[in-house]
Amino acid sequence: MLKIIKMNKINKITSDNDFIVLILVIIIISNTIALLINNTRLKTELKAYKAYYNASEALFEEIEDYNENLFDSDKAIDYYEARKRLPISNK
Repeated sequence: MLKIIKMNKINKITSDNDFIVLILVIIIISNTIALLINNTRLKTELKAYKAYYNASEALFEEIEDYNENLFDSDKAIDYYEARKRLPISNK
């Protein structure tokens, strides 16, 4: 009788451990799925940010070149002469 009670306790402990391991495995799998979803979302946001950065960098370079042309004395004179000839700027 004592031996049967000990066996039942051992089986109960083993089944409790199996249940805990099962819960841990489920938690690990769900966290892995959540991390994968979050990673793909952040990748798309990063691609959009890189595209925005490259576009704004190109625009900044264009504005910088335009400003350099204004302060170059020969080109600035040509700019103001050309501006005077435009019908919109004469109004």
